[in-house]
Amino acid sequence: AYQKKDGKTVPVLAPGSEVTVSLIDPNGQSVTSKTVRANDFGTASGAVEIPAGHPLGLWRLQTEPKGGATIRVEEYKRPTFEVTLEDPPGALRLNRPALFTGRARYYFGLPVVNGDVRWRAYREPVMPDWWRFWTGGGSSSADQVVASGTAELSAEGTFEVAFTPAADPDAGEGVTFRYRLEAEVTDEGGETREAKRTFRLGQVAIEAHIQPAADLFVAGRPAHVKI
Repeated sequence: AYQKKDGKTVPVLAPGSEVTVSLIDPNGQSVTSKTVRANDFGTASGAVEIPAGHPLGLWRLQTEPKGGATIRVEEYKRPTFEVTLEDPPGALRLNRPALFTGRARYYFGLPVVNGDVRWRAYREPVMPDWWRFWTGGGSSSADQVVASGTAELSAEGTFEVAFTPAADPDAGEGVTFRYRLEAEVTDEGGETREAKRTFRLGQVAIEAHIQPAADLFVAGRPAHVKI
């Protein structure tokens, strides 16, 4: 708590002063308030209860004399199941069908057998080192959705996602692609859980880099690099 004699003086602490703190919801309504008294150091503390039945989001603590701070009010619901995407059965290849198996299982052990499964696959080009060197650009550009769909849950809580990680036909030589697969499962109770998987594919399966042991080598002395 501070006080000020006029508009030109520096604010000073105000021990013993009363401060009213109001809790304001996102609609601008005051839901509760409390009055506290500053101690000998000009500070005060207290607690207000956030009541149920009001919208979540950005709330505000408003004080009188004038002051305030914003807070976020959210609800946390403990998850009851998890979703995983397993390793593909074989090596993935560019422009060839890819198959992934997902699994949804409750934490108490039983599979999730009733619910909806939605998935999306994204593609992001990754530029080669020489491109970044000559253009001064980043390693990649924005990703885009290349496939999407739905799947059915089996009696074991599994589902399958199949799509072809196709290359961008307009991409230049040496460009590789980073793919991201996202699967979303919503059970019959309305709870939604998500799993993600990323992988990178190119026209060749090997990439090489040269890493010198130093930025400057001295003539006539051994020089070491790692490939």
